[in-house]
Order: sequence, then structure tokens, then C-alpha cells
Amino acid sequence: MKRQPKADVWAGVNIAARLESLAESGGICISKIILDLVKGELDVRYQDLGAQKVKNIPDPIHCYRVVLEGARAWVPLTVLAAGRF
Repeated sequence: MKRQPKADVWAGVNIAARLESLAESGGICISKIILDLVKGELDVRYQDLGAQKVKNIPDPIHCYRVVLEGARAWVPLTVLAAGRF
């Protein structure tokens, strides 16, 4: 298994923190790379926010807001099994 350099891992953490700052309160903001990985897997829509310049990242990041309105609720099986839903 090939190990990633620590700098690559921390770059991902830094980008995630910057995307979090772009999200509305209680919302989710993802990059184009993540959208390409999850598109079609989740029952949500995505609002294109375009390329966003964020602190300490040299190039703009193409971002999307995850639109949860009207999405089906996801309930963990442990909650269903406990009868709490």
C-alpha cells in the first residue's frame, strides 16, 4: 500500500475546513472532486456556487451547496432497531 505524504493529508483537511466556512449554518458545502465521487449516490440536490477563493489555498475551489430540502431522511439502523423513530 502506497502511503500519502503528510502534506497531502493536511491539504485535504485544510480544504475541508475552508469549505465548512462557506456553508450556511447547519449546511454542507463540497468540492467538485467530492461531488464527482458521490453524485447519484445520495437523494439530494446540489447548488453550483462556482469557483471560490478561500484562505491559504492558492487556486479557487469549485464548490457546491448540498440542498437538503425535500430530501428523504436517513435514519441509522441502530435508531430503527431501538424503536426511537
